[in-house]
Amino acid sequence: MFRRYYNVSRRCSACAFGTRSADEAVAHTRQPGHTIAIRDSITDAMWPILREREDKAIIYETDDDHFAIRSWNGYYPDVVAEHPLIRDMARRADLMTVSTPFIAAHYGPMNPNTRVIRNAVDPALYVADEPRPEGDRPRLLYYGSDARMRDYALDPISGKVGPAYRAVRDLGGFQRVFIGWNGHPDMKHFWDELVPYIKNIPAFSKAVANAHADIGLAPLVGDDFDQAKSELHWLEYTLGGAATIAQRFSGPGPYSVIRNGIDGLMARGHQEWHDGLKKLRDNPAFAADLAAAAKERVLADYTIEKRAVEWADAFKWAAENRGIGLSRYRRLVAA
Repeated sequence: MFRRYYNVSRRCSACAFGTRSADEAVAHTRQPGHTIAIRDSITDAMWPILREREDKAIIYETDDDHFAIRSWNGYYPDVVAEHPLIRDMARRADLMTVSTPFIAAHYGPMNPNTRVIRNAVDPALYVADEPRPEGDRPRLLYYGSDARMRDYALDPISGKVGPAYRAVRDLGGFQRVFIGWNGHPDMKHFWDELVPYIKNIPAFSKAVANAHADIGLAPLVGDDFDQAKSELHWLEYTLGGAATIAQRFSGPGPYSVIRNGIDGLMARGHQEWHDGLKKLRDNPAFAADLAAAAKERVLADYTIEKRAVEWADAFKWAAENRGIGLSRYRRLVAA
């Protein structure tokens, strides 16, 4: 089992260039200031060998629909350069695991042995060790990265404020907290508190708890890449004690699991975001009820203990059916 932390492809540290070709990478670095980032050469070297093994089970796991990524995403050039390997791994795997039914439907044609294992959280990580800051305004939290700039303050293509943030701005009365800041100057104009990006999972979880949020914001623009995302924001806001208001899609989406008005709120378009946020801002008892109902459900259905059983079953199935993906892969390659 490998964790592909670094890209297998060769990508530039200074621009959007990405390639699998060593010759193209060398040529690119002849430009002043352009260098190739550290890449995962271990997976690149070992995958062709592992791919042909019949005695070892191979599981491929993904939490995104990589083939639907859009150019606005900061990881776009990296992911596009990885497409050949992603496709190869998905087609060869004895078992493919994904975090949402939407991803399963899109990857299913590449691998019929695909099962959904939802994300999980460890409640023990979400424990605050800092007191709630002074102030009587409801604390509103969003976390992300500069790569998802269009979903929070600004759309980098049009420069327009999205419906969720337009509603936050127009309503006012919130203490706005953002976790994941990488220094983008536009963020300073919108957020009251900026917490730098945190890579360490326990430290990040603690930061969510230390935000002492009353409301968790989960907007998305709503294309098919967004549609493949999971409900992780809802899970983490819930363990941080917040009531979540999340993006409603016209069809299935990452937050379809939320029971609107029971353990969270759903919003689509400015008016729904405005009305939902106003209700949460003006009725703290209602927000607290949503948060409590969500926590009860998350602790019942989304803990790591519950998912461990599902993962154990997946590993067992893959081990018992090892090699099943290889025969199918060889037929696909031959065709």
